[in-house]
Amino acid sequence: MYLKRFIYVNWGNLPNGEFDFGPINLLSGGNGSGKTTAADAIQTVMTAAHENLFQFNPGQDETTQRGRGGKRVRTLASYVLGCDDGSYARLDPSDGYLAAIFHPTQGETATPLTALIAVRAYLEQGGSQPVARQQEAVFFILPNVELSLGHLQRDELGERHVIPLEQLPNSLAGEFARPDLAAALAFARRRRLGPYRPADARATARTKDLASLGRQGFSYGLAVTVIDAEDPEALERLAREGE
Repeated sequence: MYLKRFIYVNWGNLPNGEFDFGPINLLSGGNGSGKTTAADAIQTVMTAAHENLFQFNPGQDETTQRGRGGKRVRTLASYVLGCDDGSYARLDPSDGYLAAIFHPTQGETATPLTALIAVRAYLEQGGSQPVARQQEAVFFILPNVELSLGHLQRDELGERHVIPLEQLPNSLAGEFARPDLAAALAFARRRRLGPYRPADARATARTKDLASLGRQGFSYGLAVTVIDAEDPEALERLAREGE
């Protein structure tokens, strides 16, 4: 497999967009043009944002997790909020998406797939300076799917908006119907998970319910779609639309 295309949404100082890749790629530009920001995004997806596998901006002193020379440490949350040495370009909170579209190399029999990371970040205002914090991160592997920028944004009243993180699983499920949705729905109904629980018990049981679906072999993205559905009627309507 090789990386054919990469999508950036609310990542550092890069404009939202799609970039095509080839067998050999060169990132060039002046200081502050976003070369490291673009490379860090690729690292993030390739390592599933596992903090022990890589460090952001490896060419700078700030990788020690202590800012030096007045520079701020780059983190997943600060990238999503568009931090530039202490100032933040985006709203609090904000959602950011990174998607890598992979294609089989010549001679492979595999099919294309998309690896997607969705992150919500917010500003913690407790200290002398605001600090970017990660609120939630969701990981998706979408087999036989080639995402585009349009799957992560929508046009409303003549303006383009990023799809909120909590709406993304249902949005993707509606676009790319999956045969395992009906099976996951049936399991949730039988075990009274997610929307089949009493409303006042859903929040405290969410993690347990997601784990129950995961143990049955359902993907995390599908589990979120089922467990976070507004109510049983909305979930079953989504399943009917995917048939």
